[in-house]
Amino acid sequence: PSIPDTAVFYANVLSTTADSLYITSATSLSDTVGQALTQPFIVRVVDSLLNPVSDVPITFTVDSLPSGGSDYVFNPVSNITNSSGYTETYFTMGSKVGTYRIRAHNSNLKNSPVTFRAIASNDVADSIIIISGNQQSGAVGDTLSQQLSVRVVDQYQNNVQGTNISWTPSADGIANPAISASGSDGIATTEWILRTITGTDSISATSGVL
Repeated sequence: PSIPDTAVFYANVLSTTADSLYITSATSLSDTVGQALTQPFIVRVVDSLLNPVSDVPITFTVDSLPSGGSDYVFNPVSNITNSSGYTETYFTMGSKVGTYRIRAHNSNLKNSPVTFRAIASNDVADSIIIISGNQQSGAVGDTLSQQLSVRVVDQYQNNVQGTNISWTPSADGIANPAISASGSDGIATTEWILRTITGTDSISATSGVL
């Protein structure tokens, strides 16, 4: 019988020990407060030759956040890498506007921790709050010494910019201006010229979007 002139050997080549942690997704994502980001934050673990390493535990934490925004959620908060070396988490924004700085870490890996950012913007306008100018007194037809001011906030009490407030006196008083928009601090203001008849006067601050 003929004898083959080539003998072939096979070996299973495995990755070596996990060495480094890398980001493989967007490092910064944005959405509204309280919303789950539609894209995950993804990292990859590799050995010293950049081969993927599986079954490495990675933990996700927030180490900087807006005041009051601790109601954020990770899904999951920790995970192990898959056969391609990847693991990921989905982040749900806390209820406060600002930047949530997220870390993925394993203290045994080079480059750890790596940093992501989730930037939360305000929700839609939900309510109007009186800030100043209430319960003043003045003579008929006078302009009150203190401006009227209200703050427009979302359902989580974050300031909402750009909401038009209509000021409507109950009698023949005048609001100047009659419509003002909330600023970056959520505040809208006007001056109030009192009515020409003595007694208790009032003025309403309203918005068509609320």
